[in-house]
Amino acid sequence: MSTDTTVVDKDEETSLPKVKRQKKSTVWLEFKDVRDADGSVKISCNHCKKMFPKSKGNPTSQLHRHLQHCANHLRAKAMKERENSMQTQLGFMPSSVDPTSYPSLQDGKFDMEAMKELLAHWIMMHEKSFSEVEEE
Repeated sequence: MSTDTTVVDKDEETSLPKVKRQKKSTVWLEFKDVRDADGSVKISCNHCKKMFPKSKGNPTSQLHRHLQHCANHLRAKAMKERENSMQTQLGFMPSSVDPTSYPSLQDGKFDMEAMKELLAHWIMMHEKSFSEVEEE
C-alpha cells in the first residue's frame, strides 16, 4: 500500500493568489476606494467626497464617526426615513362614485374627529349596534 504525498515548496506556497476578504461592516456601503493622482489608494465618502487615508487593516471607527457628522449623509438618511414612514394613498373607491362625496386617505396622519365621524356613518349605514365598537 503506497501513499502519495506531495511536498509543497515554500516558494510555491507564496505564489498562490491571495483571496481578498469581504468587507463586513455596513459602513462600506457609504464609502468607496479611490485612486489618488499620485497613485495611492484612499477612501472617499459617497455623500460629501471627503478623502480618508487607507490603512492596512481598514479600521472603520473613523468612518463611523464621519457618518455621524456628515451633513449630506444625515440629510439623505432623514429623507429616506421620512419616505418610509409615510403611508400611501389607497384607492378603494369605485370609479362610478363621485370621489368628493367620500373622504379619501391623504397623508397618513390619524385624525380622531374624522374617525368618529366615519364610525358613526358606518353604524348608521349598516344598522349596527353601538356595542360593536365599545369594546377595546
